[in-house]
Order: sequence, then C-alpha cells, then structure tokens
Amino acid sequence: EALSAGARARQQLEAALEAERAQARQALVEHESALRGLKDEVGAAEAARARLDEDLQATLVEVGELHDKQRELSEQLSQAIAGVLPDGGLRVRVAELEQELADARRRLTAFENRTREGVRALTRAQEENARLEEFQEDLEEILRDSRKEVVDAKERASRADLLGQDLEAARKQLEQRGSELEQHRHELASLRKERDELLGALQRAEAHLLSSRRELAQAQADAERAASEAEREREALLRRAEGLQEALRGRQSEGAAQPSLGSGGKRAGQVKMDSLLERAEAAGATRTTSAAPPRPASPSAAAAQRSTPSGRQRPVAPGRPSASGRAKRQGQRPPPRGGQPPGPKA
Repeated sequence: EALSAGARARQQLEAALEAERAQARQALVEHESALRGLKDEVGAAEAARARLDEDLQATLVEVGELHDKQRELSEQLSQAIAGVLPDGGLRVRVAELEQELADARRRLTAFENRTREGVRALTRAQEENARLEEFQEDLEEILRDSRKEVVDAKERASRADLLGQDLEAARKQLEQRGSELEQHRHELASLRKERDELLGALQRAEAHLLSSRRELAQAQADAERAASEAEREREALLRRAEGLQEALRGRQSEGAAQPSLGSGGKRAGQVKMDSLLERAEAAGATRTTSAAPPRPASPSAAAAQRSTPSGRQRPVAPGRPSASGRAKRQGQRPPPRGGQPPGPKA
C-alpha cells in the first residue's frame, strides 16, 4: 500500500510538474513574442524619433533661412521706402515683398506647426518609450520569475526522481522483508509442527510417567504387602522355631534321662529346626530386599538382634545365619533372648 501510494503521488507530482513546465514554456513563448513586438515597436519609435529629429533639424534650418530672408526683405523694404523711385515700381516691389513676406510667414507658421507636432510626437514617442521600458522591465521580471519557476520545477523534478529512487529502494526492501517474513513463516510453521510433536511426545511421556507411577505405587503397595506378609511369616516361623527349640531342649533333657533313646530322633529334630531357621532367615532377607522404602524394624526383628558387649543392639545382616542357627551348626545351644550364648554342649 505504501508503494502504491508513493507511485500515485509520484505520478501526480510528475503530471503537475509537466503541466507547470508546459505553462512556463507557453508563458515564456508569449513573453518572448511580446518582447519581440515591443522591441519592434521600440525600433519603430526610435526610427520615428530619428526622423522627427531630422525633420526638426531641417525645420530649424529652414526657419533660420526664413528669418534671414525676412530680415533681408525687411532691409530691402526699408531701402525701398527710403528710396526715391518716383514711379509705381516701388509699390509693386513692396507688394511683392509683402506677398513674399506673407508666404514666408505662412511657411514659418506651417513649419512651427510641424515643429510643434514633431515635438508632441517626440514627447509621445518618449512617453511610449518610457512605457515600453517599464513593460520591458516587467517582462524581464516575469522572465526572471519564469526562469526561477523553471528552476524550481527542475528541483522538484529532481526531488521527485530522488523520491522515486527512495520509493524503489523501499519497495526492494519491502520485497526482501516480505521474502524474509515468508521464510520466517515457514520456519515458524516447522517450529509449530515440532512443538506439536514435542507436546504430543510430552503428553505421551506424561501419560507413560503417570502409568509408571501408578505401576510403581502398585508395586510398592504389593512389595509392602509382601514384606508385611513375609514379616508375619517370619515371626510365625520364629515363634514356631522357638517352640520347636523349647520342645527339642525338653526332648534332649528327656533323652539324657533315658539312655535308650537313639540319636535318630535328635538328628531329625535338629534338621527340622535348621530348616525352620533357614526359612525364617530367607523370609527376613526377602523382606529386606523387596521393600522399596525403609520400614521400621518389627518386634520380631528387634528380638533377632543380638547384644554387643557395650549393650547396643545391631541388626542381623541379610543372608547371615542367626545366633540360634549358628549355635545349632556349632553344636551349641541357642542363646536365650537377651542373654549371652551358652558354652559348648557337654
């Protein structure tokens, strides 16, 4: 839109400049023709003035001659009057002289009239010349104004050309920016597409994460349930092992009282006790490895700890046999709860 408006403004400016140029050329032609006419009139007036000057000089010469002839006639008349001619020839001569004098006066009057007309014509010619000079000055001022207008029109035309060049450069810049904008639009479209793909992948990842979290929560709940069940089973096995151990100790005491009892029953009881202890230890190890978050130790686990010489409790390591198991394997009695392990069997 800016380019089209600039082009329209440039066309309007060029049309206005062309119209002004045509008007200036027309006015210049008219002024030059008027100036030529005035120059011709001035030349004619100058020629008329020269002719009038010549006529005036000739008239003045002729008037001088007439004055001289008048003086001569006056002198002749005086001489004739003073003469002694007795006949009428004097009268005839006087009449002739008077006639010549009248003719000279008429000619002098005519010359004076012609002189006055020449002076009036010369005055009119001078006035006309003054008016022509004023008109010529006006024409010269008009010509100067016309030349100035032509120079201004040329400057406006040059400015219009510069404006057109600026508009052309702006059009090229706009086209370049349009191509850059189109490229940015394509890049933006590709970025939007990538963003949509990333959003889809992110949504899928979030859904997968939520499902994984739900699965993890379910697995943690299952692990906690399994750990609690294993703990209960371990406690039950520990209780059962303790009961069996008590029963075994009772049977051992009874066997000591009855020498006829064989060693097969002892070995069977010992094997059963070892298997129960191994199951309890395996259940404890399964609870330790399967539970994801650390849980506080149960009362049975606290009972499975042994006392250190300083009185502090330390837990039994996973997979490590308990004190009762080690006592059975070493041929010793299992230690009582909270007490020191007994010495070797007698």
